[in-house]
Amino acid sequence: MVSAGEDVMPLHRTPEQRRARAWLMASKVAVSVVGGFAFAWGAFLLALALAVRAGYPYGEMQALFGGLTFVVYVPAFVWSYVSANQKLVWLVLAGGGTLMLLLAWWLQPA
Repeated sequence: MVSAGEDVMPLHRTPEQRRARAWLMASKVAVSVVGGFAFAWGAFLLALALAVRAGYPYGEMQALFGGLTFVVYVPAFVWSYVSANQKLVWLVLAGGGTLMLLLAWWLQPA
């Protein structure tokens, strides 16, 4: 908790510190939107490919997993802001999303 006498954002930061903070915030915004979307989309496509391969109807599974994508995206979006390790967030969200996308592409029926 911040006391009344403390500065939340001190004005005496150097330009380098301000630039580093701006890049950190830009990274958080980018990974939350782009990485979260990639992760949710990869999870959706992988689940859909696995379900179709298991013999479930495509249309029903598309509707089911399309709705559940929101359940994947929101926690990924929030986690990208609360995590202190942005490299790990980028690796998990963007890298994991890309990996799931490639696996789904490989699993889809010909």
